Amino acid sequence: MRLVTLPGPPSYQGDQQAFNRAVTDWMARVKGIVENASRLNDTPAQTAMYAENFTSTTTVNGTMTGTDVANALATLVDTLTRKGNLSPTVSRENNV
Repeated sequence: MRLVTLPGPPSYQGDQQAFNRAVTDWMARVKGIVENASRLNDTPAQTAMYAENFTSTTTVNGTMTGTDVANALATLVDTLTRKGNLSPTVSRENNV
C-alpha cells in the first residue's frame, strides 16, 4: 500500500471570505488526492491468477511435500482473489 500524505489545512488570516475560499480549495485538493490514492491502492494486481482443485492449507512448515506447498500457494492465491487483491481474469470490470 502506498503512503498518502495530505496537505495541511489553511490557517485563518483575518478575512473570512478568503479563508472560506482557501478551505474550499484545500478540500477539493484533498478529495482528489484521496480518490487517486484509492484508485492506486485498491486496484488488483494486473496478472490474472486463479486457483482450483486444491486442498485448503493454511499452515506452512519445513517438512512440507511438493503437494503441500502447492496447496498452500493455491490457498494464498484463492484468499487474495477473494479479498480483491488478485483478479481471476485479465479484465477487471467484471470482478469488482
